[in-house]
Amino acid sequence: MISLFKPCLVKSVLARAFRRGALLCLFCQLLLPPALAQSPAVSEYKLDNGIRLLLAPRPGCGAIHAVWFLNGGLLCNGAIPHEAADLLFAAWFVGHKPSSEPGFWMKADSDGIAHGRDITTEALEAWGHGESRRLKQVLTQEQVALAKRLFAPERQASDTMAELCALTLSESDYVAHRPKNIENLASITLDDIQNLAKKYVVANKTLLVLVGDLEEASAMRAMEASFGQWEPSGAAMTNDAPPGNDSIDDPQDDSTDDSKSPSVDETRKREITSDKSEILVAWPIPRSHSAHLPSLELFAEILSGSVDSRLVKQLANEKVSLSSVETMVNSPVGNRAGLFVIRAVVADGYLAREAEGFVLSKIQCALSIERDEHGRPKDGDWLSELEINRATHRLNAKRALRLASASGLAAALIDAFVRADDWRPALAQVSQDVSLAPQVIMPVLQSFFQAGSAYSILAERDPIQFPRSPEHARLASLLSQLLDTKISDTAKREALIKDTIRQFGQAPHETRREMLSLLESEAASRGRDD
Repeated sequence: MISLFKPCLVKSVLARAFRRGALLCLFCQLLLPPALAQSPAVSEYKLDNGIRLLLAPRPGCGAIHAVWFLNGGLLCNGAIPHEAADLLFAAWFVGHKPSSEPGFWMKADSDGIAHGRDITTEALEAWGHGESRRLKQVLTQEQVALAKRLFAPERQASDTMAELCALTLSESDYVAHRPKNIENLASITLDDIQNLAKKYVVANKTLLVLVGDLEEASAMRAMEASFGQWEPSGAAMTNDAPPGNDSIDDPQDDSTDDSKSPSVDETRKREITSDKSEILVAWPIPRSHSAHLPSLELFAEILSGSVDSRLVKQLANEKVSLSSVETMVNSPVGNRAGLFVIRAVVADGYLAREAEGFVLSKIQCALSIERDEHGRPKDGDWLSELEINRATHRLNAKRALRLASASGLAAALIDAFVRADDWRPALAQVSQDVSLAPQVIMPVLQSFFQAGSAYSILAERDPIQFPRSPEHARLASLLSQLLDTKISDTAKREALIKDTIRQFGQAPHETRREMLSLLESEAASRGRDD
C-alpha cells in the first residue's frame, strides 16, 4: 500500500525544525535540479516466459538498485495460515541481516512479497542468477525450523495498527497487519511452505525492476539468462486477492439502518492497554472512491506534512494532548478498501480519549464552512486556496525527491503496478488544476470525514508496568509502598496510583520534584516506624 508518512514532530524541537523545513521547502520548490523536476525515464519489457521487467536507466551513477516482486501476498494463502508467507520469506533469507547490509530490504504484505538491494553494474547478471536460484530452491526442514526460531519473538509484540485493521471493515482485507500467532507458526509444515512457494514463484506473478547505471539491451540479456529460464505460466500478472467485504460503507451512502447496528463504541472504537499511549483515528477509503485519492493525500499533507501544517502547529502554539502526529493514506488495492489514518502519541499527563477528541475537533474545524448572509465564507479554519497550493507544492517536491532515489523509484513503480497494473501513475505529480480547487476538494473531504464515521484505537500506557521515565517509575513505587496497607482493594489502589501518575505528568518539573521529595520522606518515616 502506498503510505504517505508525515514526520512526527515534537514540541521541543519545532523552532529549529521550522527553520530547516523552510529551507527544505525553498530548495524543493525553487532549486531542484532539472533532472528531479522531470519524470524519470522508465521502459517496460516482457521476457519470453511472461515475466515483466521495468528498466529505469541512470547512466554514470555506477550502481543499480535491483528488485523482484512476486504478486499475491498474505491474502492468497488459501487454507494455509498467513504466517506461512512470512516463513517462506524468512527461509529464503536465513542468515541475512538487512540492517547490516546497505541497500538491502525485503517485505511481505497483503499485496505481495518483494526484495531489493544495491549492486554494482558489473554484478547484474550474477544477481539475476543468484536470486533466480534462491526463489526456485527446494527449501529444507532445517531452513524452515530456523526461520521459525528467528521470527517467533516478534509475534508477541503488541501492535496498535493490527488492532485498527481488525476493527475496520472486513478483517480479511487486512490479514497482513494482524498480530502473528505463535500457535499458527508452529502448525505450518514444510509441505505448506513448499506448496506456497510453488504458488508464488511463477512467471506470470513476477515483476523485475532495475534502476541505475544500466544499458537496456544488456540488462534484458542478463535477465533472460537467469529469470528467463523459468517455465512460462500463462495468464498475465493480476492481483488475485479474494473478494473484499461488499458491506463496506460508502461515505455518501446514508441507507444504513442504524436501529439494527451496534453502538458506536462497539463498532468504531476500541480501548486497549499498551506499552505507550497513542491513538489511531481512521476513515475508510472504499475502492469506488479511489479517484479522490489526490484530494485525500493533499488533506494529509495539510494536516501534518510540515511544521506549518494544521495539527503540527498546535503542538507549538498550544498546550495540547498530543506530543507528535503523523498521517498515512493507504489507498485501495483491487477491490479492497483503504484507510486514511491519523496516528498520534498522547502527551504526558493526558488520556487517549482527550487526544482523540482534539484530533476529531480539528478535522471538523478544517471542513466546516460558515457563511454570512451574502453567502460569503466567514473568517475561520476552512481550507484556503493558498493553503492547498502550498501543500500541493510540498507534496510534489517530496514525490520528486522520492523518485530521485533509486530504491524510492523502484518501490513507487511496484506500488503503482499492484494497484493499477500500470507503473505510470507512480511518476505523476499532483495536479494543480481545478480538480483540487477549494470549491471542489471541500465537498469530497466532507463526504469522507463525517461526524461519527471515524474508527479509533485508544491505547493507554500502563504507567505502572511501562513508566514514562525513571521519576515516573519512582513515583509508582512510592505510591504502591504507601498505599499498600491503606487500600486493600488492589483494583482501587492501582486506579488511584494511575490517576496520580497522570496528574503528576501534567505538573511543572519543580512541582514533580517536591512531590517526590515529600513521598520519599513519608516512605522513610514509615520505614523507621515499622
